[in-house]
Amino acid sequence: MTAHWLRTVVVGLMSYIDERGRYRTATAGETVRVHEDQLERFDRLNVLAAPMSSTALLDIADFMDPEVRHVDEIEIEDPDEVPTVVVDGDGATQDPEAEPSDAWTVPRLQEYAAAKQIDLGDATKKADILAAIQAGREN
Repeated sequence: MTAHWLRTVVVGLMSYIDERGRYRTATAGETVRVHEDQLERFDRLNVLAAPMSSTALLDIADFMDPEVRHVDEIEIEDPDEVPTVVVDGDGATQDPEAEPSDAWTVPRLQEYAAAKQIDLGDATKKADILAAIQAGREN
């Protein structure tokens, strides 16, 4: 084994073929043995990209399709017609028209009951809250 097959990974994660022909991965800072037929490919890919300048970022707008309306260009005529989307603490999207279910969290059930003016009494457990909501919706 010759030393010219040794390479140090400079990119975050590198996929390569070792001296025995096996596929391997290595992270930045690791020294690896690369198959001699793969040295050129390894050296070509094992390069950090140059940071983008602020002017290069501005030039990206030149490639945007002028026919596509972007969010900042959309005018909302009637705000009441815009659908409401609520995202809870764990990032799950909530449909405001959805029916309460056992999949809902206790705080979400409590918010639903408050919004619908349903008295939960002293219910604190999910099953009890769901039952109170169901009873309140039937009244």
